[in-house]
Amino acid sequence: MGDPLRPAALLDFAPALDAVEHRDALTRIRSYIAAGDCYQVNFTFPFMASVSVTPLAFMPALRQAQPVANGGLIVTSQTCILSLSPELFVERHAGFSVPA
Repeated sequence: MGDPLRPAALLDFAPALDAVEHRDALTRIRSYIAAGDCYQVNFTFPFMASVSVTPLAFMPALRQAQPVANGGLIVTSQTCILSLSPELFVERHAGFSVPA
């Protein structure tokens, strides 16, 4: 079957924000900080790529390529989100997902 990491290297990821949207978001963030509404913002945005494998098949290769303490896979009828992060955003307690 070959190296499962090789297809990941060929993916053409594209940011979901263009340069203007990115700049505008950073301007808003800076204004929130300047106003004292917050002192820190974790600014993230999606990158999109088309893959020819299922998310369940792709996730192990992604975790091997970027080993982190926290990660997740969310699959809906319209999209899927694969996340590998050094930070924990959601925890599961007694069957319920809660913000970390």
